[in-house]
Amino acid sequence: MRCNNARTGAHPVHRRRARSRCGYPCSAACRMREKPMATHFSDGLSLVLKALSISRAQLASAIDVDKSLVSRWCSGRITPSETNLARLTHHIAGYLPGFKMLDWDAPLEQLAARFGVEYGPLQRGRPGLSDWVQAPILREAAANVLAHGASYEGFWRTTRPSSEAPGQFIHEHVLLRVTPDGMLSFRLAIMDIRYAGWSMPLQNKLFSIATDETTGTFVFGIFDGVMRQPAELVDGLIMTVMRDAAGTPIASKCLLE
Repeated sequence: MRCNNARTGAHPVHRRRARSRCGYPCSAACRMREKPMATHFSDGLSLVLKALSISRAQLASAIDVDKSLVSRWCSGRITPSETNLARLTHHIAGYLPGFKMLDWDAPLEQLAARFGVEYGPLQRGRPGLSDWVQAPILREAAANVLAHGASYEGFWRTTRPSSEAPGQFIHEHVLLRVTPDGMLSFRLAIMDIRYAGWSMPLQNKLFSIATDETTGTFVFGIFDGVMRQPAELVDGLIMTVMRDAAGTPIASKCLLE
């Protein structure tokens, strides 16, 4: 039956780490002590990094923080603590003398002007499906979402073999939802990883792709399509990479229920 619970996916092979109220593992939350996200800051930081041609990894190394933390700042999930904001501002001031912490609160147009770049509607736009899926395919997917999207909407649980512990299985939790623009969003959660992306029903198959901004990893899924109302059990394949040092690619059969 369809899973109606909204709980975070659990990994039976590993112990679940204690989580703080902010949703991150307690050890990381206590170490970082970050504040809630602010989209304005994330847009400003992304603009500054592009204007100065600084990568996230370079910034993380320069101010002595983890790269995943910089990724969270840029994605808008969290903002820096006062200590990290001061270190970040001091580093940027090395490129632009006189740059202060208050400058992060300035309108993005003014911030861009300080670094000698333009900021307008084109820079605000973020890439979407139309940037990498051909228009005829996108139209077909949208038509199928209109006709059958409601069959897939809801919370689901995956079951697939564990690549780290042979003979055991793991579960992830998936949320499929029809978006206001007529597409099907795809979110997958397991432990502290959160993938976000899209699903496209095409040729009686459900093609899914999603990324985790913190780790930069992808997950791909191909599931059998279901025409009846509502879908309760589908099978297919999931492809991703392991969390080992080499990022070993894996593909496994998967049951979605």
